[in-house]
Amino acid sequence: MIPALVLHTRWLLSSWMGGRSLGPLVLIRPEHRGDAALLAHELEHTRQWWWLAAPTCVLALLLALLPGLADWRPWCGALAALGLVLQGILYLLVPSYRRWSEVRAYRVNLALADPADFERTLRFAAHALAHHYWLRLSEDEARRLLLDQSRSR
Repeated sequence: MIPALVLHTRWLLSSWMGGRSLGPLVLIRPEHRGDAALLAHELEHTRQWWWLAAPTCVLALLLALLPGLADWRPWCGALAALGLVLQGILYLLVPSYRRWSEVRAYRVNLALADPADFERTLRFAAHALAHHYWLRLSEDEARRLLLDQSRSR
């Protein structure tokens, strides 16, 4: 289980979004409260945040504990703070990271999709990737990215 705080709200969600992850904070629209695939998608983003935040914060702590680096302790705090915002910075500024992050999360949706709903879920995910994440992808390209490993279920 990924440590996260899930709030059911419309706060900070664009009209097309069912949810959003901000580090360990997951926002889900109240009308999507029981949507397990949406929650799993957002928790995947939270997992991605932890993958970057946890090692950076642990490294900062270890460096702060070294007696020879006592003069550098304020910088250790800055390193820890960077770890907390690094995923967001990468997501906003590096399109290849944003693509990797969203493809991985939408593959979670596809893995949880009912077989009868798989094609509809795939169309939704490909459309979202092509039109909502500034990735310069066509829906066909997005579909190919999503299917690279999602059929291995």
